Amino acid sequence: SKVGSPEAVEDTTAVANMLFEYLTKLLGGDFVQSGLDKMLNEAAMKCPHSPSYDQNFPGLKYEELIAPEKSEDSYGFLIAILVVMTISAVAVVVIFVAARCVSRRRHNRWVKTLNRPQKLELEKMQNDEREREKDLNSRMSSLVKSKEVPLLIRLFI
Repeated sequence: SKVGSPEAVEDTTAVANMLFEYLTKLLGGDFVQSGLDKMLNEAAMKCPHSPSYDQNFPGLKYEELIAPEKSEDSYGFLIAILVVMTISAVAVVVIFVAARCVSRRRHNRWVKTLNRPQKLELEKMQNDEREREKDLNSRMSSLVKSKEVPLLIRLFI
C-alpha cells in the first residue's frame, strides 16, 4: 500500500509543514507573537492576585509595530485550500446520501418480496426492539451525563 510508504509520509509531512508556514505568514508571524507578548507583560499588573497588581494601571506604552503586508498569492493559496476542502465535504455528503438512497431502495424491494405473515413478524420484531431501547433509555443515562466519567473525557466523547 502506498498510503503507509515512506514517500507518502514524507509528502504528507511536507504538505503539513507548508500549511503551517503558510498559516504563520497569514497570521503575521512575529506580529501576532508581539501582541501576545504585550498582553502577557501587562497581565500581572492587571491581576488582583499578583503581587505587582496596580488597580490604576493604565497600560504599558509600546512603539508602533508595522503589520506585515500580505501578498495576493497567499490569498490564492487559501482560496485553493478552501475550494479543495469544500469539494471534499460535498463529495462526502453526496456519497452518504447516495448510499442511504440505495440502501433504502434495496430495503423497500426486499420488504415487497415478503408475504403477510413475514411482514407481521418483522413488524413485531421492530416493535420489540423499540420497546427494549425505550426500557434501556429510561433506566440508563448517557456517558456524557454520567458522573462516574471525568468531565474532560465526557467533553471529548
